[in-house]
Amino acid sequence: MFRTKLIVVARLTAAVAAVALLGPASAASAAILPAHIVVPAYWFPGTSSWSRLTADGAPTVAAAILNPCAPDGTCSPGQAVNPATLADMRRAVAAGITFYGYVWTNFGSVPVATVEAQIRKYVSWYGVKNIFLDGASTACAKETSYYLPLYKYVHSLGGKVILNPGTASNSCYLAASDMINIFEGTQANLSAWVPPSWMKNYSRSRFMATVFAVAGSGAMQATVRLAGTKGFGNVYVTDQKLPNPYGQLPAYWQAEVSYVGGQ
Repeated sequence: MFRTKLIVVARLTAAVAAVALLGPASAASAAILPAHIVVPAYWFPGTSSWSRLTADGAPTVAAAILNPCAPDGTCSPGQAVNPATLADMRRAVAAGITFYGYVWTNFGSVPVATVEAQIRKYVSWYGVKNIFLDGASTACAKETSYYLPLYKYVHSLGGKVILNPGTASNSCYLAASDMINIFEGTQANLSAWVPPSWMKNYSRSRFMATVFAVAGSGAMQATVRLAGTKGFGNVYVTDQKLPNPYGQLPAYWQAEVSYVGGQ
C-alpha cells in the first residue's frame, strides 16, 4: 500500500515537472479553458481599444459586440451611421474580427418590429448581420413569443444571435440563440455561481461568461480557469469596474489573448 502511494507520488512529481517545462500557456491547456474571447466593444471611436483589438484579437476573439452608442448608450444603433465607428470596425474586420450588433430588448418589452428595424440598420449601415440581444428575459414564454422569432429573423438575413440575460437562464433559450451569456459579475460572484444542471447537455461553445473588476494578470488567468471549470467555452475578463466595465479593454488585454489562445 505504501509502495503504491510512493509510485503514485513519483508519477505525479514527474508530471508536474513535465508541465513546468511546457510553460504557462501549455500548463493552462492541461485544464479545459474557454476557447475564445467575446469582447463588448462599447468604445468611443478612435480610442486605443480599437487598435489593440485589431492588433491582438484574431483568432482568439470569437466575436466583438458593436455598440455605436458607446460607451454608455443603448440607442441600438442610433439615428445614422457613425463614420468613425464604421472605419474602426472595418479595420478590425480586415484583421479577422467578427462583429455582432448591439440591440437592447428590455426583457422582451421592446416591440419585435422595432428590434427588427434596428437589425436592418446594422445590416445596411455597418454590414453586420450578427446580433447581440441584450436585456434578454429568462422566461420560456418570452422565448417562444419574442426571442425565437427574432432568432429566426436574424438567421433569415444570414446572421447569428448571442443572447444576454446576464444571469442563469432556462434551457429553452438554447433554441433561440447561437450563444448565450449566462454570467455577468465579479470573480467572487463566479466562484459562488452554480451552473444550471441542463448546461452539461450542450456544447461549451454555446456559453459565455463576462467577468469584471479582476485586477492583474494573475487574477485574470485564475478567472479564465475558473470559467473553464464552470463549463464556459467563451469568456471576457476585464479589470474595468462598475458603473461601466466595458468602456475600454483591460490593461492586460494582450496577456489575456495569449493565455486563452495559447492552449
